[in-house]
Amino acid sequence: MRQDYRQAMRELDQIVEKLRRRAAELSPQMLADLGLAGGLKALAESCGTKCDLHLEDLGRVFSMEDQVSIYRIFQEALRNACQHAQATRVTLAGKKGDGQAEFLVEDNGQGFEVGRPDDLEAGRRGIGLDSMGERVKALGGTFKLESQVGAGTRVFFTIPKTKRKK
Repeated sequence: MRQDYRQAMRELDQIVEKLRRRAAELSPQMLADLGLAGGLKALAESCGTKCDLHLEDLGRVFSMEDQVSIYRIFQEALRNACQHAQATRVTLAGKKGDGQAEFLVEDNGQGFEVGRPDDLEAGRRGIGLDSMGERVKALGGTFKLESQVGAGTRVFFTIPKTKRKK
């Protein structure tokens, strides 16, 4: 009975930890506490895959609402790299450009054929890639996805700078 109790407690601890992570994903308080670069760093550390970070402080460049959208784009790209592409290394980059910020998520995962008709018809592309593009579009930016089977995936997007809202 004690062994069953210990096993149940371990499983309960795992469930509680998953719930905490999900709650943090729904409302990334860490963005307010750490800024966009700090929030992305924490996100990268939580994925369990080796991540190279090249992130400038962009917190004063974007409103909090825009930072949450940018965070969500990175979150989806990182989830794809770590869970679906089976990447062993991911690069996250963000830097200020002239009138805009440029962002990159690049992985060494299994890759895929972008726009392959049978994937789109079978629904295998999923909504994650589409939602990233839609978020970028809603922010007035540009989105580019490159991938090749066996050679990883590269997500590049730009977002125009906005004034920080109080």
